[in-house]
Amino acid sequence: MRGLQDETTTTAATALIVLTNGYSDNGGILGSRLLDSGIGIAVGLLVNLLVWPPLRDRSAARQIDVVTERLGGVLSEMAARLSSGCHPADVDDWIAKTNALDRAIDRAWSVLAQARESGLLNPRRATARRMRAAQGFDDILGRLGQAVAETRSMARTIGHASLPTAEWDPGFQERWRELLARAGGAISTADAETVTSVRADLTAYAEELAVGQLREGFWPVAGAVLVNLRNILDALDVVADAQPVEVPHPTLRPRFRRRPDQPTAGGLSPKPPRGRIPPS
Repeated sequence: MRGLQDETTTTAATALIVLTNGYSDNGGILGSRLLDSGIGIAVGLLVNLLVWPPLRDRSAARQIDVVTERLGGVLSEMAARLSSGCHPADVDDWIAKTNALDRAIDRAWSVLAQARESGLLNPRRATARRMRAAQGFDDILGRLGQAVAETRSMARTIGHASLPTAEWDPGFQERWRELLARAGGAISTADAETVTSVRADLTAYAEELAVGQLREGFWPVAGAVLVNLRNILDALDVVADAQPVEVPHPTLRPRFRRRPDQPTAGGLSPKPPRGRIPPS
């Protein structure tokens, strides 16, 4: 039934309770179960009317913050270890951390679903505006997932490269590691201007890179890690530029710093990305 498609687990649990406590044709068992559910719904609605009901949008925003900061930390760690030569154990550790980030993104999706449910029939005056501000979280989480996947791909490229990092072209390694470190720091601190700057510097370096001066057989590795880093910056630059509509005051200080001359999408007033939500 279309009206119950979001409650399939509850429906299955109800059927299981009816079958294990009686017979499917025993209307008393089913009626008792539905009565219990009705009492729970009534109590929940009553509590929402008598008690100031919470909105979970700030929880969703915090989950996104955590994922972004941890992703920046992984990139910074990769840059630091590459300076002294990484080992297979380092690559395995980076991949494990990206897998943990995937699980964190799954939790963020779950919290986002709770946030949307918390806005249903919520009598708070700011509910509608805050729920509209949280609509952009879907695209942000999707792009974070893309950035995590690119980070894992970059770690695997480093681990599977025919040349160990200690034998990489010194000029390329130094320049790429510097860009990777800047990217990690900018992502961790949510500095949109620096993310954009690193993206521009990466493009300029890729255009001026003399392929013929690299070691034989090293160009595929160099090209792969350059593309991975470019895709990470592309995804998170869009996250930085995400500007949801204004939410009610008081507002928190934006963590993403926008250049004064940078326009906002749709002519809306600047807002921090990832739907930064004010305190209750």
